[in-house]
Amino acid sequence: MGKLDMSKSFFFEGSKSFLIYSLIYAAAISGAFAKTDASKGPEPVDKWFAGLKKSFVPKFKFIEIYIQDIRGVANQTVWLVAESNISATSPTFFGQVYLADNILTTTPKFESTRLGRAQGFGAFSDLEVPALFYSWNLVFTSGEYNGSTLSISGRNQVLDYSSEFSIVGGTGHFRMASGVAIGANFLPRDARGISVLKYTLYFTYY
Repeated sequence: MGKLDMSKSFFFEGSKSFLIYSLIYAAAISGAFAKTDASKGPEPVDKWFAGLKKSFVPKFKFIEIYIQDIRGVANQTVWLVAESNISATSPTFFGQVYLADNILTTTPKFESTRLGRAQGFGAFSDLEVPALFYSWNLVFTSGEYNGSTLSISGRNQVLDYSSEFSIVGGTGHFRMASGVAIGANFLPRDARGISVLKYTLYFTYY
């Protein structure tokens, strides 16, 4: 393959104005979506970390939240995105991968105050029993923790009422989070396609 001659490319032949416009547009878009300190560069986090080193004392938090899991309807929030060659015949659905963008609420009621989204994936990864590897981000988009996230990871044995997960990190208000999350099947799926999961979070952060 020949070497690319940049002198003959579109951007270098009478289109300098287009290139300048593109750079300005990209800067404007990045500014429009900036919501956290980190999105403005490392300086705000540097300042936070400098203060942290002076008094490295963890804060403790207990939170109960509810996840609205919607399936089988037009506005569903969980989708099958991949599967293996044996998934269709596997008694444990091995290889199926689901992506979710569920709704976080303050109570089990779908109409209650929305806190954000539970975004991530679950993959059936056990050949002997139906069990998922979970990786979630709890993304807070309103209230006291707006702009913050908590990352959750672990194993969900789906026939059990509840499972224990690890809180492996956080951002924004919950930087350096670490702890335990208990996820429970709180309400079965109703006529609207909604089932409710209850997550009880115990963690430290700085």
